[in-house]
Amino acid sequence: MQFISCDPDLCPADAAVDCLALAHKLFVFVMTGQTSIDVVPAPARDEFVIPTYSDIGANVPERIAKRSRSLIEEELHIWGTRAVEGHFDHPHGREWMNIADTVTPLLAELVGAKEKEVACMGTLTANLHLMMSVFYKPTSTRYKILCEGKAFPSDQYAFASQARFHGYDPKDAIIELFPREGEFTIRDSDIVGTIAEQGSTIALVIFSGVQYYTVWCSYKYLNSGPGGIGGLFVHEKWESTKTPQFTGWWGHDPTTRFDMPPNFTAIRGAQGFQQSNPSVLSTVSLLGSLQVFKQVGMMGPLRERSISLTAHLEVLLRQTGFYINPGEAAKYSPADPPRFTIITPEEHESRGAQLSLLFLPEESGTMDKVHEYLKLVGVIGDERKPDVIRLTPAPLYNTARDCEYAAESIKKAFEAITTAN
Repeated sequence: MQFISCDPDLCPADAAVDCLALAHKLFVFVMTGQTSIDVVPAPARDEFVIPTYSDIGANVPERIAKRSRSLIEEELHIWGTRAVEGHFDHPHGREWMNIADTVTPLLAELVGAKEKEVACMGTLTANLHLMMSVFYKPTSTRYKILCEGKAFPSDQYAFASQARFHGYDPKDAIIELFPREGEFTIRDSDIVGTIAEQGSTIALVIFSGVQYYTVWCSYKYLNSGPGGIGGLFVHEKWESTKTPQFTGWWGHDPTTRFDMPPNFTAIRGAQGFQQSNPSVLSTVSLLGSLQVFKQVGMMGPLRERSISLTAHLEVLLRQTGFYINPGEAAKYSPADPPRFTIITPEEHESRGAQLSLLFLPEESGTMDKVHEYLKLVGVIGDERKPDVIRLTPAPLYNTARDCEYAAESIKKAFEAITTAN
């Protein structure tokens, strides 16, 4: 037996993270003579419908859990045989009037919250608007929103529309922070510095991560399917002071909800923000996936495996011979040969499972060529035009072999591009 390692000759001497050290951190043994390793076997690969190709896509609808498919089929049968009575009489104890209650405890455990602090509801941008209606309370002097520059467009649209709704010009009301020149991530110190300098004018600070309120989608890493139901977290400290501004009957006290009283009585906590009854099919699709998360121990063991699996992919990508470090990438010129770098933070504490690959020279078409090649050989990534492909090994079901195949395919794509040039 031997530790897997990388070839130091293929790594830049000034790389911020030494590849050999990274590989040793994996604590992975490889049997002599074997061609692939695994970082702790995929704990739930058999629980998902896995295609024959190497699917390590990022921020795209992930694999369907077999349980989700079974639960959806059960609900379709109940719909067909019981119709509206499924709300109150369900052979599997999942009465539709309480369907979100099957998911709420699992969501709370997943994010490390109390049940009353989370709600299974809506969709990401709609939930974001609901939260901003409560937490964004601008005044004539304090009205600005501090956020990431070039955030996901739906987030940007929401921020801008909220500013306009309150009578402000988004160009003035929104402060976008960008990485410094020659860098690819925003420094924490720059966020803190901006708050120190402009805090008296800032009404809302909103970046990725769990904060006093948080919204998320579930169709990506939670495998609930395209357009799946969203989630919402509101810290219990706001339970009495931040009440729903735009209410609906599903946020009303469930003990009298179906009495349909004229006056609204909010459920205490996050679930008071619910408006309409959730889609049963979307909810049980999420339930099937969350049951798998529960089976494997939730985030603790999954995060541990994810750190190792993503680090393994990072090592392999650095070994392709076409990787350059981010410092070199910042100075790359249009005349330089096709290469790529990784713009995701190197410290695992500062990233999730995803690695974002920037293809160079920028706006040269290199990314498009690599992406097309990857699709031809069955590696499914997530392109972000003009120059980024995001790869995410999912710790529930991806394997080290998936990572090896993806890295080898990227290497072959560059070899094909080089030969063509």
